[in-house]
Amino acid sequence: MKTDINQTNFACRMLTSFMRFTSLPVGKVFTPSAAYEVRAMEFWPLVGWLSGGICAGAIMLLSPWLGLPVAVGIAMALRCCVLGMRNETGAAALFSTIVNRKTGQEGLERMEKYAFDAPGALITIVAWGALWWTLSTMDAPSAAITILAADTYTRMVSGQAIQFMPCATARIGIGTTPPYAKLSTMAGVIYFVVGIIPIAVLLWIGSGNLRWDLIIFGPCLVMYFMYLLTWRRFGGYTDKTIAAMQLAAELVCCAFVAMSV
Repeated sequence: MKTDINQTNFACRMLTSFMRFTSLPVGKVFTPSAAYEVRAMEFWPLVGWLSGGICAGAIMLLSPWLGLPVAVGIAMALRCCVLGMRNETGAAALFSTIVNRKTGQEGLERMEKYAFDAPGALITIVAWGALWWTLSTMDAPSAAITILAADTYTRMVSGQAIQFMPCATARIGIGTTPPYAKLSTMAGVIYFVVGIIPIAVLLWIGSGNLRWDLIIFGPCLVMYFMYLLTWRRFGGYTDKTIAAMQLAAELVCCAFVAMSV
């Protein structure tokens, strides 16, 4: 009997998200079906709770002993290990493709086969440096809640690209990114709530001091302009373009928090 995609198990969809978007060994105990694969994006903001939470915990635990700059650096390294540098690889692949003036199918094939080159390494260093600097300018509690909130919120924002674009690699027969199913009403509510809670807590804690308008709408503008970029150059999304979008939005979000505190 064919499985109705709307009846797929809640826990299995969640596990699929962690298997697809982290380096955790979930695949050793769980093998998702195609019905789960196409719904993996539903719990992408929850991945932000994991990666942002690890960063926040490392900052709070290590900063009293090692100082905030060192603690932030270790937190970023831990996040790279947990996520397998997916965001950095996505940003590097997209930037390298743009620098080398590749578009359409040629650009997509280049991104899928991407190995770090000079432009990719440069944008990765710049991204790491910018994130490290913005978090290091805050006090430890502010840096901890900021990275948790920004990681989760910007995943919620950037992941919505699947609502507006088709899957580019599926169109040309490269199967590394599945054509993610658009969010149903209930999935959209869960997606929004999971993504918005940490940023709401951040704004509540910093009420009166933080520029909530810039913190909320800055990442949305990044998502919009990168949506236009990927749509015009590639005709749709891939896992790497969405990851690049999320990293850029996260940097903007953290920068606006740093400007406010």
